[in-house]
Amino acid sequence: MFKYKMPKGTKMTPKLIESLIESHKDEKMRVMKLFEYYENHNSILNRKMKDSDKPNNKLPHPYAAYIVNLATGYFVGEPITYTVEADEQAQKFYDELQSINKYNDEPKHNATLAKYASIAGYSFELLYTDTNKKTRYKAIKPYEVIYIVDSTLEEAPLYAIRYYNLKDFITGQDKLHIEVYSQTDISYYIKEDEKEGLQVERDTVAHNYHDVPVSIYENNEEGIGDFEKVIHLINAYDQSQSDTANDFEYFTDAYLAFYGTNGLSNDNDDDNVNMKENRMLFFQESGSKGEWLIKNINDTATENYKNRLDRDIHKFSMVPPMTDENFAGNVSGEAMKYKLLGLETLTGFKEQSFRMGLA
Repeated sequence: MFKYKMPKGTKMTPKLIESLIESHKDEKMRVMKLFEYYENHNSILNRKMKDSDKPNNKLPHPYAAYIVNLATGYFVGEPITYTVEADEQAQKFYDELQSINKYNDEPKHNATLAKYASIAGYSFELLYTDTNKKTRYKAIKPYEVIYIVDSTLEEAPLYAIRYYNLKDFITGQDKLHIEVYSQTDISYYIKEDEKEGLQVERDTVAHNYHDVPVSIYENNEEGIGDFEKVIHLINAYDQSQSDTANDFEYFTDAYLAFYGTNGLSNDNDDDNVNMKENRMLFFQESGSKGEWLIKNINDTATENYKNRLDRDIHKFSMVPPMTDENFAGNVSGEAMKYKLLGLETLTGFKEQSFRMGLA
C-alpha cells in the first residue's frame, strides 16, 4: 500500500505517526529491495552452499538497471515542454514558472522522478523554500515517505510523513528523524530510542504553500515498478548463469580416478586425507586404467533455458533488448515500430500518470 486513506479532518498525533511507520514497514522493505536490484545487489549474492568446499559463484545481472534506464530514457529523454495561452497574465505566470524550473534544473529533476517511479512504482517530489527565499523542489526516495490522502474519490492529500535515520557520530547510535507535512505547516519529531516515544525536535513552521507540499508521481495505477513483475525471472537467470560457472569450475577441479591400484603410497589413509588436495581417487577393483570424473553437461539445453529466460524478461517487462540482431540497421520503419510497440505502450501509461503529478 503506497497511499493511506483517512477521513478529512484527521489530526496527526505522535501515536498515529508511530502506528503509520509500523504499518509502512512492509512497503518500505519492498521498495528498498527494488532499489537494491537496481544497484545490482540481487538475491543471488546471498546464496550459501551447505558444503563450503563446493564452488559458489554469484553472478548478478543488471537487468533491473537496464529496464529502468531504457524505459526512463525513452520516456523523458527529451525534456518536457510547456505551452501557454496568448494572454498577458498567463505569459507572466509562464515566465515565472520557467525561471523556477531553470533554477531547479527541471529536466534532470524530472528524469530522477521518472527513474524512482520506474524502480518503485511511484516517486515523490518535495516543494520547499531555500535560504535565498526561492522555490525549490527535490525528488526524495520513495521508501522514506508515507503518503496520506482523504477517503473521498478525489483522494486529496492530507499529510506526507518523511522519516529517515541519521547516525549520531558521537554516541554511534541511529536517531529516527520525522517530518510531517500538512496542508499548512511542517512538524518535526525525533526518536532516539526504540523504547521511547516521539519527541518534538523543534517548533512547527508554516510552509505557505496552502497544500501538502509533497506530490506523488505514479508509474501506474497499481504502483508497480517496471521490473518488479519479472524479478523472479531475473533470479532464475542469475542462478542459471552462476550454476553454469560452477559447472565449469567443477570441470577445472575434476578428480582423476585410478582403477586397479592401492594409491600413491603404502598408507591408504594418507591418500584419503590428501584426496581433495591431490584431486585424485583410487579404486582397488581389477583392471588398470585412469580417467577424469566430470559432470556431463547438456550445454544446448542449458543455453536454450537461459535464452528463454532472457526473452521472457524482456517480453514481460515490455522493454526490448536493443542490442539484439532484430534491431539491426536494415530493419524497416514499420518493423521497428512493431518491435517497439510494448515500450510505446508502457511509455503511454507512464505519461498519463506523470502528467497528473505535474498538474
